[in-house]
Formats: sequence, C-alpha cells, structure tokens
Amino acid sequence: MRDQRIDFWRGLCVVGMAVWHMLSHTSFPRWFTFPLIQGLNFVAEGFVLVSGVCVGLGFSRHVPGSLRCGHYLRRAVWILTVHYMMVSVLWVGAWAGVIRIPYWPPLSGQSIGHRLWAIVSLADQPYLADILSLFFFLFLTTPIFLFLLHKVGAWGLAGIGFLIYLGTIAFAWAAPSWHRLWELNADGAFDWNSWQWVYGIGIVLGAGYARWEPARAASWARKTVGWVGLAWLAMAGLYLALKLHFPASHPVQKFLLDRHPLGPVRLGYIGLQLALIGLGVVAWWETLQPFRFARLLVFFGRHSLTVFVCSVFLDYLFKQAIDRWQIEFPIGLLFVAAELVLLAGLAWAADKWPSAGKNPPAAP
Repeated sequence: MRDQRIDFWRGLCVVGMAVWHMLSHTSFPRWFTFPLIQGLNFVAEGFVLVSGVCVGLGFSRHVPGSLRCGHYLRRAVWILTVHYMMVSVLWVGAWAGVIRIPYWPPLSGQSIGHRLWAIVSLADQPYLADILSLFFFLFLTTPIFLFLLHKVGAWGLAGIGFLIYLGTIAFAWAAPSWHRLWELNADGAFDWNSWQWVYGIGIVLGAGYARWEPARAASWARKTVGWVGLAWLAMAGLYLALKLHFPASHPVQKFLLDRHPLGPVRLGYIGLQLALIGLGVVAWWETLQPFRFARLLVFFGRHSLTVFVCSVFLDYLFKQAIDRWQIEFPIGLLFVAAELVLLAGLAWAADKWPSAGKNPPAAP
C-alpha cells in the first residue's frame, strides 16, 4: 500500500513548484513574493529527496541484493521521453509565436537540424522543463546507488556521495572548465554531481524507513523537531543575510547559494528545512491526515509527474496572458488560484483514467 505521508510530502513539493514558478513573474511585487518564494525554496530538493526515499523503500521491500536495474533504467527512459515531449510542444509553440520561452536563444538564430540536435543531446533545455533531465540521470545511475548501498551500507553510500559533492563544489570554484568535463547534465539548471547527494540521502532514509515503528518514530520526531527548528532559523538567517548582502552575480553568492552546483549554505538551509518538514509530518501525521488540504496534497503527490508537466504549460500560458492583458497585482493571484484548480482537476482525471475498478499502484 502507498504511504500517504510520502505522497503528502511529494504533493507539497509539486504544488510548491507550481506556486513558486507563477510568483516569479514580475507583475507580483517583491515585498509579497520574496517571503513566499524563499519559504518554498525547498521544493526541488524535496522532490529529489522524496524520490530517493521511494527508491530506498523499494530496495528494502525486495529480496536482499535485488537491484531491479531494469525497473530504474526503464524509468529513466520514460522520464527522458516525457522531457522530449514537453520540449517538443514548447519548441513548436515558440516556433509558431504562441509562447515565449525565457532564457532560450531565438529560433531564428539556428538551423532546425542544429537546434534539434541540441535538444536531443540535452545541450539546450528550456526554462522550467529542465528538472526532468536531472531525474533522467538520477534514475539512470540508481542501480549504482543501490549496488553501493548493498556493498558498503548506508554510511558508505552517504560518505561516497558527500565526497563527490565536495569534489564538485571544489572543482566548480577552482577549475570550472575542468569541472564541466565530468559533470552530468552540465547544460541543465540542475547538475547530477551535487544533487546526487540529496538523492542518495533519500535512498538511505528510505532503506531504513521500515525499521521505525510509527508510534516510536512519532515520539522521537516530536522530541527532535524543536532543536531542528532552531538550527534551521540560524541557518535561514545566514542564508538571507548572504542573499540580501551580495548581488546574484557576485562570486560569493554563486558559490554559497547557487543550485548549479548546490552551494553549501543553500544545501544546509534547505536540508534543515526538509528535516523540519519531514519530522513535522512524522510527528503529527495523525492530526494532519483528516484535514481536506492534507488529503488534497496526498492526491497531488500520487500524480506528481502529471501535475508537474501540466503546471509547466499552464505557467507559460498564464504568464503570457498576464503580460498580454497587463494584469496587475493582486488580480494576478487569480491566475495562481486557477492553475491550482486546473491541476487538481487534472490529477483527478489521471486518477480515474486507468479504470474505475483498479487500485492505485503501490509506492514506490
């Protein structure tokens, strides 16, 4: 059976992504969006962490030593296929002049063949669609993660991932040209070399997940969550001080707070925020579960890939509508609400699509 706490966390991340992306539009005043966007900064890392948790949970539920390589390789191919389908629709829309894609070179500047090859080789990844390429590399290398987990254990896997992370930030700072030579997904907004540690920590947590009896886990979480909250507040202060003191282009901010690769201060801030959320869910799930918003987030999390893909297209369409009709704040919030309502409808349709009599697939 699916664990609704995992679906809740995944749903929180995918809804947070949709809201974060919409609020990044310049029509929303910075005084309104800054605290909300900073509060939702965990969504991408959280999505990667929860994916790792599901992989680790699946590993713990199967025969010891079973790496299920074919399952994860097929998943990688499917994610890459979805990425190509998304990019194809966006590319056609941009070519027809229906949508404008930020940070993407004009289509008139290159031949179609050259542009297609850049897209196929992942050298050209449009805004918002680029996180799927990271998941392609993560699932592609999942058998290696599970082999290491089987051979060297949880501490060994976490330690190897940490060493790769340290090498990543050191090379990215000292020799960026050399770093790109061994960086997976170098042209995407999310590189494998630093994000793999978040995924690996998720696998470690998922592999040990079944060992915790729910009541004991909830009791331990309630005792720990306060201390983690204090640590997160201290790290959040450092994060915001650096964010406000240095401009985005400053080398100090790029090294400490960037996400390509993941800066150490950003990772500490986001990591403690994720720990706080995870402990809160474990500690008070019985209280949260009956509420309608919790059930809705579980529903979103069950169909997270469908919701995410549709949110990308809705984001482009709604932002363009705001520009074309010159919508100002706070009327623009209606578009945020409309996107969430449409995504809920799409998740409901996806839930009903296979057939009325079938149970949803078990996680992971």
